[in-house]
Amino acid sequence: MRSPEVIAAVDIGSNSAHLLVALVDHRTVTPLADESALLGLGGIVDRDGRLPFAARAALIDALEGFATTARRWHANELLLLGAEPFRRATDAAEVSDMVLGRIGVPVVTLDHAEEAELTLLGVTRGAPVEAPLLVVDIGGGSTEAIVQAPGRAPKTFIIATGSNRLTQATSPADPPMPADRELLAVKARELLAAAPGRHPSRAVFVGGSATNLARVVTGVRGGDPSAPEPTITRVGVEQAIHEIDRAPSALLAERYRVTPTRARLLPAGAALMLAFMERYELEAVETSEASLREGAVLAHRHAGSDWRPRLTELTAGWPDPDVKALSAG
Repeated sequence: MRSPEVIAAVDIGSNSAHLLVALVDHRTVTPLADESALLGLGGIVDRDGRLPFAARAALIDALEGFATTARRWHANELLLLGAEPFRRATDAAEVSDMVLGRIGVPVVTLDHAEEAELTLLGVTRGAPVEAPLLVVDIGGGSTEAIVQAPGRAPKTFIIATGSNRLTQATSPADPPMPADRELLAVKARELLAAAPGRHPSRAVFVGGSATNLARVVTGVRGGDPSAPEPTITRVGVEQAIHEIDRAPSALLAERYRVTPTRARLLPAGAALMLAFMERYELEAVETSEASLREGAVLAHRHAGSDWRPRLTELTAGWPDPDVKALSAG
């Protein structure tokens, strides 16, 4: 049996770049280091269509720091994964070349399906699903959703709006007024109108919007790694929305120990989550800290540098080692 290995992955998203260094085994991802840098690249690309000098410099500085951390943990591989801002930036290839020259690793720009499949893999840890599963990642610039049913290839659908972009489009007051809340709800429902009419048995929401909203729903005031990942009900989300609408984002940030920027996006994130629950008739959903980073280190562990063309195959899961041994015998 192969020994566990240390693999590092960085997700470069609309709001932040986030590093995971982990000891990776068959289905186990044990975090060794977890760092993030709030860069706001999605908003910069929205405004400029590219990453100007200051944004490039901030990104490369952050990635150099992440690479230093990965080396400190003797990572066998460092994966730099560009998400929403890299898909839209006209100079993404040029920035990737600059990163390669500085760090020795290029930025791989993920398409929407790859991002969703990596996130699914991060949630399932390579275990085949037993019933239809919906995984939703409400990002800052876009929302990826993927449905995996037993024995079938996953189906991905994309909403080109996340919590930050919906906030920018509706400009709610802080805290939101009733008219702001109604507009957020209407826009969120419109965005989901063309979503596939599937009825998953289980749904898992990942990403900052979901996990920070879960803090408001459950009253957990920030980052207890030993706490179980919460399941939240539709009633709970509605009650959280009521609290969000009564408190300015600065107070929510202090009360629930989220960053002020994330707190400002909570109204839009809550509107999107509630729209998903209504669209798929879900009375409760799970939230998870899992992300595409966990999926990426698992994919590399099981497929090596060939993980991208094999990603859909990997989402179907893999057998346990003892099952493999029995089959071979």
